[in-house]
Amino acid sequence: PILSPDGQRLAWIEWSRPHQPWTSTRLMLAEGHHQGQWNTAHCIAGDLSEESLQQPRFDEHNRLYCLTDRGGFWQPWSESGEGLVPAQSAAADHAPAPWQ
Repeated sequence: PILSPDGQRLAWIEWSRPHQPWTSTRLMLAEGHHQGQWNTAHCIAGDLSEESLQQPRFDEHNRLYCLTDRGGFWQPWSESGEGLVPAQSAAADHAPAPWQ
């Protein structure tokens, strides 16, 4: 899991059996609540699809980024109002598989 710089957002990668992290994962996000609790987490990407996500990170403005193989390569994507959108990047893997 990773916490945003302002401490109000928590992101993590999860998966359900029988899937493995290289076949189907979900990028989850929970928002902070004013009483120090976390609101119910919701899926940002990967729900009901064969998509593998890794390395969630927040920038200094609390915007969420991750790597996904959605386009055939491990490429960076960023959070938008409709889920994830591709960041400009070369058509190549930007990270090795985390299980290697």
